[in-house]
Amino acid sequence: EWQQLALSLARLPDRDRALVRGHLRGLSWEVLAGEHDLQPESARKAVQRALEKLRGQAQQGGAQ
Repeated sequence: EWQQLALSLARLPDRDRALVRGHLRGLSWEVLAGEHDLQPESARKAVQRALEKLRGQAQQGGAQ
């Protein structure tokens, strides 16, 4: 299961992957926003979209 998650995460675009990793590390929206030149609300929405992509890949068995 973790291997499948790692494969799905690796298939995300670089920015999405970095945002998800930061979110999973518990970084605040403000910190994530600063790292990616975004506003905090934009960072939150970008993480939400990236997690949706990750869920979609997981439901497809990691395939795109």
